[in-house]
Amino acid sequence: MIGGSCPANIAITFTSLTNNLHRRVFQHRNQEFEGFTDSYDAVRLVYWECFDDVHKSIAREKLLKNWRREKKLWPIARMNLRFRDLAADWYKIEGINPRRG
Repeated sequence: MIGGSCPANIAITFTSLTNNLHRRVFQHRNQEFEGFTDSYDAVRLVYWECFDDVHKSIAREKLLKNWRREKKLWPIARMNLRFRDLAADWYKIEGINPRRG
């Protein structure tokens, strides 16, 4: 998740682990949690990785969290050069319930 409104203003990156990406993005966008993403308005999904093994996912999360911000932006730019919100249209359909999975 990234805060700010455009790539030039990206100052905050947020790395997290979840078993339900749609639900987690929804929770952050609706400020269901107090904390880092709420404080920094980190609500744009610009990159994600998927793993079939939770241990690999945890190892990758730990690795990414230790990277400098500039290094974290490299894989994002390779996948999403314009840093557009990849979840921008996920909740526009009336009646969608991200809690279901």
